[in-house]
Amino acid sequence: MLCAHVTLRCLAKTLTGRSMPTIGYYLGRRNHVTVIHAIKKMERKLVADPELAAELAVLADQIRALPRPHYGDKCSQNVLVAEPDSH
Repeated sequence: MLCAHVTLRCLAKTLTGRSMPTIGYYLGRRNHVTVIHAIKKMERKLVADPELAAELAVLADQIRALPRPHYGDKCSQNVLVAEPDSH
């Protein structure tokens, strides 16, 4: 079993296509290396456990099927996906 934060980081990369520094920033202001480590850990686990891989694929499909939020004209859609400031 994997921790929720490892799964979340992996899904964030898969579903958003955002950079690892951006994902790390928005998931607890973590370093991009933390995201890389989580993805590698998940990849190893998925190779060893096909059932987990199938469950994760179903979860990703369910997330993709969710309706997208509508922010309207007054609010930028980029607020939630903006690149973090450089450190």
